[in-house]
Order: sequence, then C-alpha cells, then structure tokens
Amino acid sequence: MDQYKQFFYKMVPSARNVDPGDVSDRRQLRASLQCKTFEWYLKNIYPEAPLPYDFISLGAVSNPESKRCLDTMAKKDGPVGLQSCHGAGGNQAWALTERGEIRSDDLCLSSGGAFSVDNLLRLERCNVASPNQKHLFKYDAETEKIVHVKTGRCVSAGKGSEAELRSCVDSAAQRWSVEGYVQ
Repeated sequence: MDQYKQFFYKMVPSARNVDPGDVSDRRQLRASLQCKTFEWYLKNIYPEAPLPYDFISLGAVSNPESKRCLDTMAKKDGPVGLQSCHGAGGNQAWALTERGEIRSDDLCLSSGGAFSVDNLLRLERCNVASPNQKHLFKYDAETEKIVHVKTGRCVSAGKGSEAELRSCVDSAAQRWSVEGYVQ
C-alpha cells in the first residue's frame, strides 16, 4: 500500500499491533513483476475508491481549547459531532485533501443540507469527479482557522456536541489543530 499504510493505520489503529511476518518474498515478487504503485492503482483503475489519494494531512482535527475532536459519530450522513479526543482514529480520522475537502472515507465535511448552506456542519457523500463547493475548506496553519471557501465562515466548536460554521472572529472556539498537516 506504499504511503497509504499510514491512512490504513489511522482508520484501523489496532492493525499496528499485528505482525505481518516476513514479507520479503512479496516485495521481491513485486519488484520482479515491475508492479505499479498503489497510488497508480487508485488513479487509473479504481478512481472512485473512498481513499483520497491527494491527502495533505491525515488524523484528528482537534480544538485545543475544548480538547474535543471532529467526530463522524459513526454515521454516514448527518451532523458532525464534537467528542473528547480519543486518539484511536476511526470516527475521528480525517483527511485534508489538496482539493480542499475534509474527508472521512467517502464522506465530506459539508456546509449544510442538500440544497442550502447553514451553520450546522454535516457529512455528505463526496463527489468523485469534481468537488462540491459546499465541501471546500481552507486550513490556515498560522491562524489555526478552518475556513469554508464558499461562505468565508469558520469552523467553530459549539457549546454543545456539534460543529458549526460561524463568522470568523478571534476566538479559541475557532482554532484547530490538524494532525499531520505540513505546509
């Protein structure tokens, strides 16, 4: 899986504890057959795969002030939650892509309902061909803000257990740490 093993480990952290045994024969076979990379496979054979091959960060998206992380709440659609950060990946593993999507598998962080934009952040199925404008965000590591491109609003840790879009202000509720982000 080449560089995608880190993606796999973020989604299934317990797999790090599994001893794969001696894989030297497999590596030798791959070299002798001149096999293509896993990235080539994703781009050319299975482009609709839920793995984002253009991710620039992978891991938890946390609000240091509240010590809570964005969480899918084990749902395939609906509101995105804020839960205590557990460090176990899974529901709290997000990929920030070069396109500007914040993804969990084949789901994208989105700015509202199917045909509208509102304050409540939710999960929607990502568009494989071209990103939906409601799914595009920009992370500014200097200000630690995650800005929704279409509205210019910032991802905010609400007082309850849901993440929201609010007007950008200088607030600890709008400061985020994106695990694995490198400028």
